[in-house]
Amino acid sequence: MSLRPDLLATLPGLVAAEVQGWLPDLATCKGVVGRIELAEVKRLGIAAPAVLVSRFGTRVAQALAGPHRHYLVDLAAFVVTKDALGLDRNTAAATITQALLTRLPDLEIDAEGVGEVSDLTEHSLVTTDVLKEGIALWAVTWRQRVALEAHPEPEPITPQLYVGWAPRIGAAHEDDYVLVGGNP
Repeated sequence: MSLRPDLLATLPGLVAAEVQGWLPDLATCKGVVGRIELAEVKRLGIAAPAVLVSRFGTRVAQALAGPHRHYLVDLAAFVVTKDALGLDRNTAAATITQALLTRLPDLEIDAEGVGEVSDLTEHSLVTTDVLKEGIALWAVTWRQRVALEAHPEPEPITPQLYVGWAPRIGAAHEDDYVLVGGNP
């Protein structure tokens, strides 16, 4: 298995590309760094409707033999909407978060080592200040299982079957055994 050495850095962008495919009418859909709040929305001048995908934490999920590890990456899709002709910001945000909640469980990223989605949750980030700006701000969070290190290729095993006849069996009679299918 060949894993991307930059998987943690590129994962938000890879997810955003999938989201853009599901929701092609978004004005903005991209990977970003960190959590999004009102000040960041204003600073970035984000065109709405928008989905901003961010990674904000990683932890070891499972230690396997070898030692190899699987990790859980905490991700969020921040949804930013504004009132539009015939569609208010809250309805638009709910429509986008619903699409994310129904599509993310089946997320398939075209990168080795990216596994299943778990703990999918919707969160309101609406505050008095957000309301004053005339936007809706929501987040859909989840955990993404990933492998950050490749597992080594298994060594090929060449089975050999030996037969012995009692009473000439056991370690003391190793030379009396016969290889089935030929000589060693």
